[in-house]
Amino acid sequence: MQDTPEEAKQEQVDEQTNPSNEQAAVNNDQQVRGKVTIVSATVLHVDGFANDIILNADTKVEQVGAGSTNIAAIKVGQTVQVHVRLSGTTYLAQQVHIEDKYVKTEKTDDEQQTDPSVKTWQGTIAAIFPDKSITLVTEANPLLVIRITATSVLQDASHKALLFATLTVGQKVTIMGRTLTDNSVEVVKLTTTTSTSVNPGKGNGKH
Repeated sequence: MQDTPEEAKQEQVDEQTNPSNEQAAVNNDQQVRGKVTIVSATVLHVDGFANDIILNADTKVEQVGAGSTNIAAIKVGQTVQVHVRLSGTTYLAQQVHIEDKYVKTEKTDDEQQTDPSVKTWQGTIAAIFPDKSITLVTEANPLLVIRITATSVLQDASHKALLFATLTVGQKVTIMGRTLTDNSVEVVKLTTTTSTSVNPGKGNGKH
């Protein structure tokens, strides 16, 4: 038996006024909000949400007061709102909105350049260790130990965020960091200036 025109019209009205039908079709997307309890380059844990939330290169990160930023800006204790998509049994973070306002002093960039404890090194990665340290060959130091910390910023030549796992021996890098008491360097920012396939003819005029 077919619906009468009135009943059909009522069904359409119900759909428009009750969008739960549409939401049911896309229930793989959810919003998770809470304090960050654990964060790494690949996994986020939010208080009150039992599952791992996977972070990857496609995850967009925004912070109040800073606009678009990267995964390195997410810190334990911050309140975040995460747009999560369920893919199979994996929760993927599509977007992370950091609700804690980014605090920037007027002189941040200048201070980094004039802060006497922050120096810049350029060299080639000689070895990579599981504890997130690398050794660097520079003109001044035959072997410099570089330590990556939770606050270190890793980026490629295009200023895109990098994962520690993607660094390779032989890459040329520029490092801004502080010398520690054991003469190793704690990284503030590491930038890969080239891939491993470098034209050896370049750079001769820099001496």
